[in-house]
Amino acid sequence: MTEGCNILLVAEASKARRLMALAPVGPDGKVVQACSDGFAALEALAGRAYRSVLVTAPQPEMGDLVKAIRRVRPGVRVFGVCSPAAEWQLRRDWKAGGETFDDYFIFPPSPAEWARMLESAGGAGEGDASGAVKSLSTPDLTALIESATSLDELAACTKQLVKAACGIEPRWSRRGEPRQGAQQLLTLQDDPPRILFSGEPLAPDAGRDEYLAALRAILSSLTAAAKRAQGLRRLAITDYLTGAYNRRYFDFYARKILDVARARRTRVTLLLYDIDDFKAYNDEFGHAAGDEILRDTARLMRETTRKSDVVARYGGDEFAVLFCDLGEARQAGSKPPETAYALSDRFRKAVHSYTFKMLGPKATGSLTISGGLASFPWDGLKLEELTRAADLALSKAKADGKNNIQIVGGGPDGTLERP
Repeated sequence: MTEGCNILLVAEASKARRLMALAPVGPDGKVVQACSDGFAALEALAGRAYRSVLVTAPQPEMGDLVKAIRRVRPGVRVFGVCSPAAEWQLRRDWKAGGETFDDYFIFPPSPAEWARMLESAGGAGEGDASGAVKSLSTPDLTALIESATSLDELAACTKQLVKAACGIEPRWSRRGEPRQGAQQLLTLQDDPPRILFSGEPLAPDAGRDEYLAALRAILSSLTAAAKRAQGLRRLAITDYLTGAYNRRYFDFYARKILDVARARRTRVTLLLYDIDDFKAYNDEFGHAAGDEILRDTARLMRETTRKSDVVARYGGDEFAVLFCDLGEARQAGSKPPETAYALSDRFRKAVHSYTFKMLGPKATGSLTISGGLASFPWDGLKLEELTRAADLALSKAKADGKNNIQIVGGGPDGTLERP
């Protein structure tokens, strides 16, 4: 039997342990090496010439995974293994041929089946990289896998790799071919799709075509992973009811913004606001109406603010907004707190005039908000200091009759003196 680890097993931890316990043992120990997911498998294959790959089924995007395995390691044999209950799916994929399994086994594989996996390829041994797609190196593959946390990061990494490997200046476009004669290189399945173009027509180049083919083979799986990562991240940082950011993410992001503002000597303004007499609306119209009010209020604030500003539900009917002015350093005569006040007051007026359909006769002109503004660096250097100052300004707005925005050190009309 061939010495060394010549079978790569792709399986989650519990299945891997069961299969490893049944695997044959060679003179140098285990002949099977396990990895937990497809991306780890691709990285392992790029650096080592395994004879066979054994994939437990079902796996997400299995067809794309097998295509990528064959691209990274041409000539490798790919086998599937599954429980009796899942055999119909594996048999269906196997019969499709071509880009699926060479064969499949029912768990547990017999000694004869293990032997077939070991001897099937009859190709390169341990440490021999012949037959690999050398144009897609292990560092390149690792960089791509690590960038698959978002579509933007994956696109940026892909563009950089193509630029370095092919010596061209590519660019992404969502609107089709950017100029006449430019050559389409790759596609990232976003919505709408992102297309990577060369900046100019390219002469034929077999090495470049091989590199791009290797990228195409794994981009579909990495794109799916990036979309899943984005979805999970969105769930982790978003308030489930309003779609605004949640407090945990807002606090994390605000501290980072304050660090940047401190380094660049720029201004940041914090608004805390809540809905006046929100409990009374909840009691009179029910919690469904209260939820609708919160959703509509959060949407109105997002529509009123700028792309650089961050809106979060801080708790209950209280919201926080970070007005960020990080583009330029502080200059004499600039007045970002007054800009934040103008945006906040425009939002206050929008809420007061909005038709909240679930409130019946009180749908228009009855609902109001009160808010307090505090600015870095004058009202605090840390987030906790700014939050306390803005909360005091919010309390003053409530005491002054509600339906107004107060600035720390100023009045409800936004007048303010700053050093």
